[in-house]
Amino acid sequence: MNKKRLITLCVTAVIMVLLLLVIIPPALDIFNIPISGSSDEILISIDDNTSTLKVGSILEDNKLIRSKFAFLIKVKTSAKNPITSGTHTLKRGMTSSEIIEKLTRPKIARETINITFPEGYTAEQMASLLEDKGIVSKSEFLKALEDEYKFEFLSYIPEADYKYALQGFLFPSTYEFYKDSDAHEIITRMLSHFESIYKENADSYENIFTIITKASLIEKEAKIDTERPTVAGVIENRIKSGMPFQIDASVLYAATDGMYDVTDGPSIAGFIKNLDSPYNTYKYKGLTPGPICNPGLTSIKAALNPEKHAYLYYHTDSSKNDGSHIFTKTYEEHANTIE
Repeated sequence: MNKKRLITLCVTAVIMVLLLLVIIPPALDIFNIPISGSSDEILISIDDNTSTLKVGSILEDNKLIRSKFAFLIKVKTSAKNPITSGTHTLKRGMTSSEIIEKLTRPKIARETINITFPEGYTAEQMASLLEDKGIVSKSEFLKALEDEYKFEFLSYIPEADYKYALQGFLFPSTYEFYKDSDAHEIITRMLSHFESIYKENADSYENIFTIITKASLIEKEAKIDTERPTVAGVIENRIKSGMPFQIDASVLYAATDGMYDVTDGPSIAGFIKNLDSPYNTYKYKGLTPGPICNPGLTSIKAALNPEKHAYLYYHTDSSKNDGSHIFTKTYEEHANTIE
């Protein structure tokens, strides 16, 4: 065999192997070969108006199918009904046809309710709202925060002296829930929404816990969206200079057990500054043990992209009375602008 023919055969063999690697996984899905024999259950949360390809990506990420493109083809050619939104329980040993049948099964008529969780609400406040709406009790919701949830970003949350590991990751938004939903389903939906939002705005999950902790502080400090990057810059400057943050909201989180049902003001200023808590940013430097609320997208973006400036201080601009702040570089400037 001459050298040229040998090279041709080798190249052909490589191409054939590559083709097989590309063709076989989708083919296994199309011909209903399950990805494993495991009976492990996986909760999949699908938001309204999620595209079929996006659903395929969610399934692929959770290792329930091999190819989102094969899933798309199979749904388009075999599904009798559209994919339904909500939380679905699937098993790793299911075939692609079984998964599609489960996801496209028409919803049983169940009463729903819309609930809006404002930006900056804590897990504790969310739990109280759900109880007020008659869905789940506050204690059930807070206990379910300790359950196991299958989201990659959760592996980046470190062990720390926080109240709830999921504080900060329950994305505040308006949700439509079934009135008979349990706490685990509700939390799964909120975590899934957070995951989608964060993936769209961050390159990776590296430093996600630090980012969301900063975002929660920004959320509580800034009332005007345009000021959030500026507040984020002050936090960064204080970290670099070794200054304590001196953020009242962080202490109030500890003092009110996450409910923020005490108004900050001169009457409690001394109590705030002397409270012995790792959330007391007057006594302890650096970030709080974890987020002090669940921040909205604007605050998350600010934490990801803080404004670069030299400000170290800010206070409410009482002359405007619109929630805006006056930012200054030195304590002298800060003191001189306080009326």
